[in-house]
Amino acid sequence: MGDRLSVRASDDELRAVLHLSLLPGIGDRKLAELRECFGSARAALDAEAEAFVRVAGRAALAARSSPAVRQRVAQTLTAIEQEGLIARVAGGPGYPAGLHELSDPPQVLFVRGDEEVTQRVCVAIVGSRKATEYGLRCATAIASTLAAHGV
Repeated sequence: MGDRLSVRASDDELRAVLHLSLLPGIGDRKLAELRECFGSARAALDAEAEAFVRVAGRAALAARSSPAVRQRVAQTLTAIEQEGLIARVAGGPGYPAGLHELSDPPQVLFVRGDEEVTQRVCVAIVGSRKATEYGLRCATAIASTLAAHGV
């Protein structure tokens, strides 16, 4: 497994990141703020209620100890294993350095396939779900040109 984050109970930070991400009002920015404020996702989950509320809000506090949230975390971890995914937590080993340059990097990244690709220069083409024929042709041309140049 190398430095791949385990999806077993021993990987407390991954479990805590997943748990926090399922709480109401917690997106990647708030999750990053919680991790920064408390030092880790695990510490945020274990924080005293008053301190947690100041950063995450009352709705997140109310759901923090929910058995339903714990169940969804367990289901997510099982799905990661079953799908053969690799989970990388921001700031942890194997997390692509380039993602830290984003203003709002994902706090957890799921990888399938050749993980080494995430360590090379990469480009993502993001577009509309209802792309026009012209948009699809442009995206294909751009992607083909980039791929031909090793990106």
